Amino acid sequence: MKLLAIFVVAALFFAGCLNAQPKEDVQGANGVPSNQAAENRSVQELGPEETAPLPEGVRAVYLDYNPDEFAKSLSERKVIFLEFVEPESGEWIAFEPQIYEAFSQMGGSRKYANVIGFRVVMGEWEELAGQYGASGNNTHVVIGRDGTVLIKETEMWDAQKLIGIIGQAS
Repeated sequence: MKLLAIFVVAALFFAGCLNAQPKEDVQGANGVPSNQAAENRSVQELGPEETAPLPEGVRAVYLDYNPDEFAKSLSERKVIFLEFVEPESGEWIAFEPQIYEAFSQMGGSRKYANVIGFRVVMGEWEELAGQYGASGNNTHVVIGRDGTVLIKETEMWDAQKLIGIIGQAS
C-alpha cells in the first residue's frame, strides 16, 4: 500500500513538472540577475569559452558508479557529484529526473566539461558510502578538483540548485 502511495505521489510530481511554465529571469535586489537568470542567459551573452564546440567525449555526464571511472575522474581532477540512493525510495524516484535534467543542461557547456556524476546504490557500495559519510538515501556529495568534499547534503534539490552548486565548484 505504501508503494502504491509513493507511486501516485511520484506520478503527480512528474505531471506537475511536465506542466510547469518556465520562470522568467528574476533580478536580485541590487539589479544583478539571480543564479537562475544567469543560467538562462542567451547564447549571445555567453562567452566563446561556453559556446565553442566541445571536443568529442568531453562533457558533463551522469553514470552508474564504476570504481575505475571514479578513480580516473579523481586523477583527472574533475568535479565529481555522487548521489547515494536506494532505488526503491520515493524520494529517489522524485529526484532522479532532476539529476538527468541538470546533466542534460550542463552537457552542452564548456563550463561543465570537467564534471562527472555517479549514481551510487547504497547496498552495493557500502565502503564508498562510509568513506564519504553518506548515511541515508539521497545523500548528495560534491567533490572538488582537489579531491576534497565541498558539500554533503541530504535535503531535496532541484535541477537548478544542482547546476548552481556544481557551477560554484567548477
